[in-house]
Amino acid sequence: MSEPLIQLSNVSRHYEAGGEHIVVLEDINLTINAGEFVAIVGTSGSGKTTLLNIIGCLARPSAGTYKLDGQLVFDADGEKLAKLRREYFGFIFQRYNLLSHLSAAENVEVPAVYAGTPSVERRHRAEKLLSLLGLARRARHRPNQLSGGQQQRVSIARALMNGGTVLLGDEPTGALDSKSAREVMEIFDALHRQGHTVVLVSHDERVAEHAHRVIKIEDGKIVDDRPTSTAKTEDAYSSVALPVGSHWLGLSISGEKNECPAMGASCQKRSVVTRIGCLRTSVGIALRSLANNRLRTALTMLGVVIGVAAVVSIVALSLGAEERTLDTIRSLGTNTITFWPIGDSDKASPSLRKSLTLADLKLLAAQDYVDSGTAEIEKFVLIQHGHAHGRGRLVGVNKDYFRVRGLSFLRGTGFDDDEFAKNTQVVVISQAAQRKLFGQYGDAMGQVIAVNNAPATVIGVVKEKRDMFSDPSALDVWMPLSAATTRVMGRQLPDRLIVRVLGDHSTDDAEARLSDVLAQRHGRKDFATFNANSFAKLLNKTQDIMTTLMIVVAITTLGVGGIGVMNMMLVSIKERTREIGIRMAVGARHSDILQQFLLEAVFLCVSGGLIGLVLSLALSECVSYFANDWAMLQSPITAATAFASSTLVGVIFGLMPARRAARLDPIDALAHD
Repeated sequence: MSEPLIQLSNVSRHYEAGGEHIVVLEDINLTINAGEFVAIVGTSGSGKTTLLNIIGCLARPSAGTYKLDGQLVFDADGEKLAKLRREYFGFIFQRYNLLSHLSAAENVEVPAVYAGTPSVERRHRAEKLLSLLGLARRARHRPNQLSGGQQQRVSIARALMNGGTVLLGDEPTGALDSKSAREVMEIFDALHRQGHTVVLVSHDERVAEHAHRVIKIEDGKIVDDRPTSTAKTEDAYSSVALPVGSHWLGLSISGEKNECPAMGASCQKRSVVTRIGCLRTSVGIALRSLANNRLRTALTMLGVVIGVAAVVSIVALSLGAEERTLDTIRSLGTNTITFWPIGDSDKASPSLRKSLTLADLKLLAAQDYVDSGTAEIEKFVLIQHGHAHGRGRLVGVNKDYFRVRGLSFLRGTGFDDDEFAKNTQVVVISQAAQRKLFGQYGDAMGQVIAVNNAPATVIGVVKEKRDMFSDPSALDVWMPLSAATTRVMGRQLPDRLIVRVLGDHSTDDAEARLSDVLAQRHGRKDFATFNANSFAKLLNKTQDIMTTLMIVVAITTLGVGGIGVMNMMLVSIKERTREIGIRMAVGARHSDILQQFLLEAVFLCVSGGLIGLVLSLALSECVSYFANDWAMLQSPITAATAFASSTLVGVIFGLMPARRAARLDPIDALAHD
């Protein structure tokens, strides 16, 4: 005699609730042979549904043994139990348990998705099953567009999708009218004649009449097990060629035999293809789920968008500010040190406050680590050419002034030794002064202008500079120091001395040494110094501190966005608990559920990261458009890091909700409203 297909020995199910020990099933002994049509009947709360769930590997008993085709089921892990539910059992529920956001055909396909069946193959099979069950024209309808009887037919088609060798029905006609109930039971009759083992749970005696064997259960115990008095005659469904479930005898639950059933010769290769197909399907499921809650998805994504955009934009602003600072320092002169006279107090005599001389400049410029030097003396004057005039700044300088200051010429050149020796009244003017005196397109070269009524010939025009220390509209005029002091200024002592240090020398060291030389000459330190490079370092240090603080704030924003993702996923899991239970019932592994919800979180953060990058680029363009002298310098490394961080946020903050979803008990999930 062949071994029973299903064999339960001394199976009990109990649990603790509120300190009370509750027994659901007690010492159940039951055998079901392949091809039987069995009805389990009993009143509500008798334990019949729990028994069906144990048979279908949805629940584990508290005690006893369960053998399926001679092999112990309870020794199998969660993955193997999911494999059994996916490939050999087909569940039909009282409330249909169809996924509301999927069409009828897509609902039928779900078990095949987790079996790794290629999309074209599973779509064809789903449409064929629906056609055989009279729903060919309803394949694209969603559950809410179908009647109760039609929804139950979809549920039956889903149970048959992967073969459905054993069909398990939990009150399959409980929510149907009498006509629909009769049609559904006729389908079960036909499926039984095709070779499927059918086990139904019902409290309806009319349903039990269709079975060939009726098992009655009361208070968790089997009180009656009898065959029905008559066998069913052939009906209209007997000639319908319904698909027959593939036989699974020889299945090794431990994985030693038939590990890849129906996969053909290359199991390992098909496994890789299967995984890719499952991943693609999971991505589709995740995208559809997010699309069904567009507003919540957008609001959740907003935190990640702001975080990524803030990080990238702040770094870009910082790099732009750093470059602008360097330009500003370069405008002061490369490697320059400025000296200006001071007194001990405000009451110091003018002679003490004006103590620097051209002899001091000669001494400083003679040092072997000094490239060049210049003196400056300035005065605000009236400049005029014809009827055009304006108030500007006259600066008396040495011939190396333009080299020291790093100024470049639009037209002409600077001063030479002959012009200094002869006190020649020549000037170099700024580009703004040229526009003021000669118009937008005028040429000042060789023209004579009046500087406080003193005539001077223009020999050069300096390009305007845009930095924090320059005024592009300033009317600047430069004249040889000798001519300026004798013809216009009326005083001899310079206002400041500026030296340029050779590039291979430290400006900090040069500043200290030059200060010592000058203090030794004066017998006291009656001057102050300004080191352009030290100023640049100070600005950069301050800027780095501010940038760090802003990045911390931006990263915090990204973290807050991650918390928002986690909260959204937790809410989503609570709302979709029944969906999770349905997917587990049709064969989804814990890893499938974990992957699905983790993909949703990662997709949220990846999409938010991409939008954040685009937003940052758009902001850069806006800044460049409205602020010509300021630019945001985008860093590819920063952009890549921010994008990777947003993805990591999705993994980190999505992992906990995804793991919670994967750990849900299928029975509890199915019972969730």
